[in-house]
Amino acid sequence: MVTDARPIRFAFLLSGIAGLIYEVLWSRYLGLFVGHGAYAQVLVLAVYLGGMAVGSLAVSDVSKKLRQPLRWYAGAEVALAVFGFGFHALYVLATDVSYDVIFPAIGSGPWVGSVRWAVAGALILPQAIVLGTTFPLMAAGLVRGDKEHPGGRVAEAYLLNTMGGAAGVLLAGFVLIGAVGLPGTSVAAALLNLAAAGLVWRTVRAGDTVAHDAAAPIGAGQVASSVEAARSEGSGAAASPAPDEAPVGGTARAAADGRATVLLVVAFGTALASFTYEIGWIRMLSLLLGSATHSFELMLSAFILGMALGAWLIRRRSDDTEDPLRLLGGIQVLMGLAALLSLPVYLGLFDVVATMVQTFSGRPGGYAWFNAGRYGLSLVVMLPSTILAGMTLPLITGTLIRSGAGERVIGRVYGFNTLGSVAGACLAGLFALPFLGLEGLIVAGAGLDVLLGLWVLERAGHWSGLGRRLALTAACGAGLLFALIPIVVEFEPNTVTSGVYRNGVLEGDQWRSLYYQDGRTATVSAHIGTSDGVIVLATNGKPDASLGPRWIHDRRDTLPELPIPQGRDFTTQVLAPMMALAHRPEARTVANIGHGSGMTTSSLLTSNRIERLVTIEIEPLMVEGSLVFLPANAAAFADPRVSYVFDDAKSFFSYRRERFDIVFAEPSNPWVSGTASLFTREFYERVTDFMSEGGVLAQWMQLYELNDELFLSVLAALDAV
Repeated sequence: MVTDARPIRFAFLLSGIAGLIYEVLWSRYLGLFVGHGAYAQVLVLAVYLGGMAVGSLAVSDVSKKLRQPLRWYAGAEVALAVFGFGFHALYVLATDVSYDVIFPAIGSGPWVGSVRWAVAGALILPQAIVLGTTFPLMAAGLVRGDKEHPGGRVAEAYLLNTMGGAAGVLLAGFVLIGAVGLPGTSVAAALLNLAAAGLVWRTVRAGDTVAHDAAAPIGAGQVASSVEAARSEGSGAAASPAPDEAPVGGTARAAADGRATVLLVVAFGTALASFTYEIGWIRMLSLLLGSATHSFELMLSAFILGMALGAWLIRRRSDDTEDPLRLLGGIQVLMGLAALLSLPVYLGLFDVVATMVQTFSGRPGGYAWFNAGRYGLSLVVMLPSTILAGMTLPLITGTLIRSGAGERVIGRVYGFNTLGSVAGACLAGLFALPFLGLEGLIVAGAGLDVLLGLWVLERAGHWSGLGRRLALTAACGAGLLFALIPIVVEFEPNTVTSGVYRNGVLEGDQWRSLYYQDGRTATVSAHIGTSDGVIVLATNGKPDASLGPRWIHDRRDTLPELPIPQGRDFTTQVLAPMMALAHRPEARTVANIGHGSGMTTSSLLTSNRIERLVTIEIEPLMVEGSLVFLPANAAAFADPRVSYVFDDAKSFFSYRRERFDIVFAEPSNPWVSGTASLFTREFYERVTDFMSEGGVLAQWMQLYELNDELFLSVLAALDAV
């Protein structure tokens, strides 16, 4: 019994805030280490969730033996604080050793890539494992205080943890990192861990929480009473004490085991589908709201908030429902249908964003209001499905506890759920997204949810009388709906790649799409203006290269009446590399960071003295998409002096150990997620080591869409090196 659980509940909230601060922080750190924000996000999700799965599964069989699990929870928070205090120093050490010793010794691009990911994962895996133990321990502490409502107490723990997480994402991204930097943010999260540990420890020691005897398992009483009643009716045998798991007959145990198997499979599968949605929605919303780092944090917070609301809504129903399987099956089907409906809803929001940009641009407080609007639109897309997703874990856990499976199922369900999240993040981000595209990815996740729901309903029918024919009829109806969705809802390239978040304008018929592909790190598109003939190559809707019809001879024939503008980026693409050559005219080796249109490479190749030019590009689709600029950039593909490496620039320099006379960097804007690392002191320090005597670093620095503070920070980094 808990006399005053408020300090403990507040501690759980602080724990959730700290946990998601770490996730945002690790994404930033590992983005610098592995070379791109998109890869870092997938890596952090995989290791973060995988470690949590290991931790929760490991503690599942241990927690029932602990007289006071909340004390162990406090110990886990202290361990997380220790990691938080020392993470920055550990990261700096791992980075220096990797780039200065390990990577040069390996000397092979694929092996360096594998080791780089392994080192990055090892940096956060211990913390993730410890973090995974906290939820089962906190939930066990609450459930032991109210054994009559295990589902409600699990939902309460999940609610507090996820509500804190939604706040932690925003606190880290919008306040802490800007105010105290990455090292200070890690320390701040560690202090929150200590505060949570202190609140719980003090409450337990003060006697507010009475330890419960784990020998009387949660949920076993109900099963034991029914079993003893059956025995008394059948044979008159005397009742025996209830052991850790209630003794049941062969038929009853088989039914209980079958139910447990079904629910654990659903716990895994629903998480896989949910993180398929998360990967797809984040990329979709990047096209709608921009791919700046703050955009990702708004989207992640909105996703987590929906899960928290789902836990809050199910906290009472999970213990009161007479047929939890039927309820769970209905939730799964509705979740898939809600995900499908997010597609037309999403397409309808581009006009809303255009209005927002036009309304808030240039006005006092406009950026804050625009961010609030972006958060609201993220909720509009994700909230229906995420609310339903947030209901599943408390419902599954409460159902198994009431069936007599014992306290250990808290860790097991949470472990299977997080393993499904790992599978969803990896499969969707690295494989399914490029293969299926954004629309296909959401449809696939929705299909999985609906199939899981129909399967659970079929099993519920086996126990409660729901006929198989009804389930099959529903399956056919759902299949028809899934077949119609791709026909009714079409991701028109002119709309989704319009970059409406930049200028508040939907071009519509003013463009004609030439290329559109969803890659692992970005959506790459190209279009030609119907009024001026300018061809634009864009990533996530943000133009990164353009060229007018004067340079695209085969296009001019189809547009003879149009003027012949050079294209907005022509000066930068051609003259910036010429400036670099002017500073080092005798250059023989060049490293070009970022392919873009290929015009920079073509411009550099006009020097007959250049013997070798390496273009380093992290997204292969950028090279493929730049073919729309042929024949203007033909030299970039035909000249034998050119070679391509698809890797992060820092990684390439570290294992090749080759020195270059010119290093030319023409990345996207610093505020674009994944490119900020090319404007840091760390990058400038490392690239200096790979320049020949008298070598030149030339870098394009965009003054447009850039505030003075950010511009001066880049100059300060250059000046320091």
